[in-house]
Amino acid sequence: MTNVREIFDRLGRDAVGIALGVTGKSLSAAAVSNRCPSSWWLILSQLCEKHGINCPAELFTFKPAPAEMSDRVAS
Repeated sequence: MTNVREIFDRLGRDAVGIALGVTGKSLSAAAVSNRCPSSWWLILSQLCEKHGINCPAELFTFKPAPAEMSDRVAS
């Protein structure tokens, strides 16, 4: 399974930091926790797609849908 550190290493931390407009400290914190802020998803997923890297949504801090939402979606 792909993890945050692996994604950063494959893309290059400098390139990721520049694309996201964040510091190395922010990237390190995400790598240690193995979770990226959900606000990074669009840019990181596009970079990953461009380079053929898997970028699972589970690595981001998206809020789960309320239980009643999943009931409505399944209907």
